[in-house]
This record gives sequence, C-alpha cells and structure tokens, in this order.
Amino acid sequence: LKISVLLFSSYVAVNLYLYWKRRQYRHIASFPIPISLKWFMGHLPDIKLRIKQSPTKSFVQIVSEYQKELDAESVVLAIFTVNLVLTMDLNIIPKLLTDRTKFLKRDTLRQNMGWCAGVRGVGNYGLIVDPGTDVWAAKRRIMDPAFTRSFLRTTMDGMNKVADRLMEVLEKKAECARSLTSRNH
Repeated sequence: LKISVLLFSSYVAVNLYLYWKRRQYRHIASFPIPISLKWFMGHLPDIKLRIKQSPTKSFVQIVSEYQKELDAESVVLAIFTVNLVLTMDLNIIPKLLTDRTKFLKRDTLRQNMGWCAGVRGVGNYGLIVDPGTDVWAAKRRIMDPAFTRSFLRTTMDGMNKVADRLMEVLEKKAECARSLTSRNH
C-alpha cells in the first residue's frame, strides 16, 4: 500500500510540474497536447509523425509548418519538461540575445552555443551567450566604443573588402558544387 501511495503521489507531482512548466508559455501560440499517456512527451509524437510522413524535412521546415498552421511568428513546442520557444521574427531575436535583465541565459545554452559540431561558434564567454551578470555589463561597456557610428564609418571600407573576398570564395565553391563547412577554411 505504501508503494502504491508513493507511486501515485509521484505521478501527481510530475503531472503538476509539467502543467506548471507548460502553463508558463500559454501566451505564445502552440498546438494543444492531448491528455493521454503521450501528454508526458508533449509535442514529440507529432514531430515524429511529421518526420515519418516526409523524412526529407528538416526540423526548421517542421517548425515553419507549425507557424503557418497557427498563423504565428513564434511557437512553443513542449518536449517532456522542456519548452522550446521558436521564432522566425527577426525583430525579437536581437532582443533575446542582448537584453540581460529579462532574458537570462542558462549555462547550458552558453556551453551548447560555444561549440557547434566541434567547431568554435560564438564562444563560451562572449556577449551573446553570457548569462547577463555584471561581468556581461563590463564586457559590453568595453565593446561599446567599437560600435559607434563614427568608428563603423572608418572601418566600412575594410569590412566591404573582406565581405567581397568571402563572396568570391563562396562563388568558387558554389561553381564546384562541393559541400562547404566551416572546417574547410
């Protein structure tokens, strides 16, 4: 009897926790999750079904389908205890990456974005992925003078030359029809 009470109370606690986690994002568009045994998995069964129906689709294409069906720029996908907020709105993304007071970044985000497929990405301790502490503010103050209009105007020629060289390299790679990764260079 004690084990069944413990199991039942654990079951109720997990359900309440999932309900609480998913309710935090109720203001963002999302498909309802049917109340069944699949409720624990969230939207994962639907994502798997969509992949099974058309295996060539990428996750980004599936998210785009969700956005079209819900007629929303941002959607929430619940997968077990994680809520993924996915957006294609370019006005939201810079705010998410730079507003340190409202959108604190977790350490796991910093670690995952720092290295992508074994290649250094945006760095472990860069301005984009820093969790938004006083250290972030100090780094930002150091970098601010580099992004003033007058400084950017003086460096514009150099940036354009580098961008033109990059485009030439990419055009040559496209002519050869080779796949291109960041490890090639």
